[in-house]
Amino acid sequence: MTDDDTSALERIEAEAFAGLFPDHSFAVGGAVGIAFPLPGVMMLNRVIGLGVREPATDAGLDEIAERFGGREHMVSVAPGVEPADLADRLRERGYRPRSAWVKFRRGAITPSPASTDLQVELVDGARAGDLARVVSEGFGMPAHVGEPLMRVVGRPGWGCFLASAGDQPAAAGLVYTSGDTAWLGVAATLPEFRRRGGQGALMVARILHASQHGCRRIVTETGELAQGQPNASYRNILRHGFEAAYVRPNFVSPGPTPAA
Repeated sequence: MTDDDTSALERIEAEAFAGLFPDHSFAVGGAVGIAFPLPGVMMLNRVIGLGVREPATDAGLDEIAERFGGREHMVSVAPGVEPADLADRLRERGYRPRSAWVKFRRGAITPSPASTDLQVELVDGARAGDLARVVSEGFGMPAHVGEPLMRVVGRPGWGCFLASAGDQPAAAGLVYTSGDTAWLGVAATLPEFRRRGGQGALMVARILHASQHGCRRIVTETGELAQGQPNASYRNILRHGFEAAYVRPNFVSPGPTPAA
């Protein structure tokens, strides 16, 4: 099986997404699946942690296919999973490689301040709607995608941060803490407020929040660097003291069978 550190890094991400989308998540073979009814959006139609806590099985792969009902989805394969040929088994079922993600980690050492003209705050229920709007619009998705996030605002284990320009919400980012580990994710900025340091300031605020809640290990992830494809998120993560832990390949399922 995966080593304890890899297992913890995968577990915290899986727990976070299950908490964000409880109405659209399911457990399978020690992993978590998210099946959100938004075709083509792999972030919300995927399986996290397969083969990490326990060996993946053919029955489990069958269940995953059944859960998605033919909708295209993605399976992430972390290093050290069991069985060791899981990637080959996915290929045999028609899954194809997709751009890999990099998992990052850092300790709870206080980060350097970030420079921005935006104001960052930990929000409560009164601004949950602003948070949801920034996330959905920032990712270019329909409004209903952000609505489940409103339910985690103020919930134990969650820190929901918003960066604003005066009374205008500009950027958002979440942190989920569990035991001694924290996960940073769901970072989005409205197009008109980009390049103003909002995500750097949100990164610092969430790291401090995790440290204050007793976390000694903070993790996040983003897409692997690819030539000719800018990745501001990757640079921002490194700038704030994270180091790459491992590269995690992703495999996308065959598309739906065309109607006869």
